[in-house]
Amino acid sequence: MKVAVAYEAGQPLVLEDLPVPAIGPRDVLVRVSASGICHTDLNVIEGKSALSLPIVPGHEGCGIVEETGREVRRVKPGDRVLASVTPACGACWWCLNDMSNHCELNPAVTAKQRFGLSDGRTAGAVCGCGTFAEAMVVDEASLVPVDTSLSDAELALLGCGVTTGLGAALNTARITPGSRTPPGRTPWRWRASGSPTCPKRPSTRSPLGTRRGSTTSPRPTRRRSAFPDRSSRSRRAKPPSSR
Repeated sequence: MKVAVAYEAGQPLVLEDLPVPAIGPRDVLVRVSASGICHTDLNVIEGKSALSLPIVPGHEGCGIVEETGREVRRVKPGDRVLASVTPACGACWWCLNDMSNHCELNPAVTAKQRFGLSDGRTAGAVCGCGTFAEAMVVDEASLVPVDTSLSDAELALLGCGVTTGLGAALNTARITPGSRTPPGRTPWRWRASGSPTCPKRPSTRSPLGTRRGSTTSPRPTRRRSAFPDRSSRSRRAKPPSSR
């Protein structure tokens, strides 16, 4: 199969004809229908990433499942799937607590050397995917089965570009309907009228009515997080000690 390999930083990709990687118990062989190119891929190709070379770029793509390992349960041959920028097993502590971006499988999945090169070396795949190829072998945790009328070119972008931008807007900047947020001003909330308002910070002053020299200590005020969902997570049971 044809594979685009990044051998040296800042050099053009090399198109090679490589054998299909071996399929493990949790692996899925996907015939790639479309792939996007993310700035993360450009950083890898230009040598601005910590990922070691050689490597096969590409981490947002879609395709059709052709073969599965004996332990795979999430997808089956013939399914249309979307590659995910981060694996999510759905069973570890992080996945069960809505923090699948910290999935326990992430280090092993993303570090696996998938491709055997013609010079005898091996190459990994960006984010454990490597969509710059005619086919990819990935862990089932990196795939999402989909049933949609979106074209391949549109669906491929959902794997990283769309979800990253949407998550930054809704979860980090907290943009709401009617907001106008000019570039570079994401920390601010913009009203429909165009006037900026900054979210109020919780007060750390002593309660009113406490006089100087009073022998009664004021009740300490507890600072509230600007991100309520994060503060609630901190009160949950801690992750396994192995982490």
